[in-house]
Amino acid sequence: MFNLLSPAQQDPILSLSVAFREDPREEKMDLGIGVYKDSQGATPIMQAVKSAQHVLADTQTTKSYVGLAGSEGFNQAMTDLLLKGTAGYERSAAVQTPGASGALRMLADLMYLAKPITTVWISNPSYVNHKPVMEAAGLTVKFYPYFNVETKTVDADAMLDALSTAGPDDVVLLHGCCHNPTGADIRPEHWQAIAALAQKNGFIPFVDIAYQGFGAGLEEDATG
Repeated sequence: MFNLLSPAQQDPILSLSVAFREDPREEKMDLGIGVYKDSQGATPIMQAVKSAQHVLADTQTTKSYVGLAGSEGFNQAMTDLLLKGTAGYERSAAVQTPGASGALRMLADLMYLAKPITTVWISNPSYVNHKPVMEAAGLTVKFYPYFNVETKTVDADAMLDALSTAGPDDVVLLHGCCHNPTGADIRPEHWQAIAALAQKNGFIPFVDIAYQGFGAGLEEDATG
């Protein structure tokens, strides 16, 4: 059975990391993986994470199943961090998923279950996993212009022009902050314009905010 499977497309980011490790030059610098690194190139464990691990080890009373939604305390804390003080807080729901693309795939499956004809609009360029995850769930993928290679900023006019054609059968995937792979983020006024288009045309914004707090700050990164 397994010999009928086609090889998966190589992740260019992870492939770059392999090439980096195999490069014998000492003056090399790895800019491929989107994680924090110190001036020595190491990814340290932050003190807040270490402290949280100690608190959990000292206070945790069980290793029993936590239920299909995951840890309710964690879900509430994340909802508070992201949405407290906004109009969306009272009508929000939260579930815990496997990290990274696990949440994307779960929501993609939900979208397909709700409306199989859904088209997901993805920025060009975008994180390498976004397109295959959406397509694996059975959804159609389109791209909207995002990055101006000359100015190294978001091409807002082209982006908004493309999104003006999205409608009620569409979902628009947006990076909440620290856009992967460009690092160019949407300005507050353009978030407002996207929201206005969503209200006018009926498409649903789908915000991937994997890096909240690693850009301008916790509050600033959640502005959109």
